[in-house]
This record gives sequence, C-alpha cells and structure tokens, in this order.
Amino acid sequence: MLNKNNIERPNIYGEEYRDNSESKFSSGKSDDDLYHEEDNKVLPVIRVKHYNLPNNDEKWKIFSDSKVLIVIEGKKLTKKERAFLYTIDGINFLIGQAKVGVKAFQTIKKEMKKHR
Repeated sequence: MLNKNNIERPNIYGEEYRDNSESKFSSGKSDDDLYHEEDNKVLPVIRVKHYNLPNNDEKWKIFSDSKVLIVIEGKKLTKKERAFLYTIDGINFLIGQAKVGVKAFQTIKKEMKKHR
C-alpha cells in the first residue's frame, strides 16, 4: 500500500495480521470471568455509560445486564466528583458499588467522599 509520498507501508489490516481466534465484537471478558462452573452460576455483566445532554448536563447510568440500576445526574455532583467519575478509577468505583448492591444516589455520594 502506498501513501501520498509513494512510500510503501505494510498493510496492517491484511489477513497475515488478523488473529482469527477472536471475533471483531469481542467483549473483552473470557468465559471464565462471567461463569463459574463449580457454582453453576452466571454472573451479571455490569457496565457504566456516560451521557452528555443538550442542556450542558450529563448523566451516568449503571446497567446490570440490560436493566438500569442507578441513574446519577451530573447537576447533583460537585466539579471534583464529576472529574473523579470521568477517570478509570471513578468508573471502577461505580462498578464496585453496583456489585455491592447500592441502589441509592445518596449512598454512592457518601461512599465517594470516603473513597477520595
């Protein structure tokens, strides 16, 4: 493959670079992470999604499988708390709170103050 200066670049999307063992829609989790055979129990997938709203507001939704567990509104948080939730540690904190079973916004806010 040639770029604009006629210098040949390797084709990084060719078959020789593609790993056929993984599909392109991989979840990043192995089967061992989500299923414990000895317990015969499937664990829920917990995820956090951040939404920017048109009125300069934002929300974080915490899902367990496809159910919404908690909705956190950005206007109820301070700037420091919002900045914390933008980070990887903040997302991991929210996932940890969902795993524990916290379902109230005020509880999450109190735990966030203890965590920082």
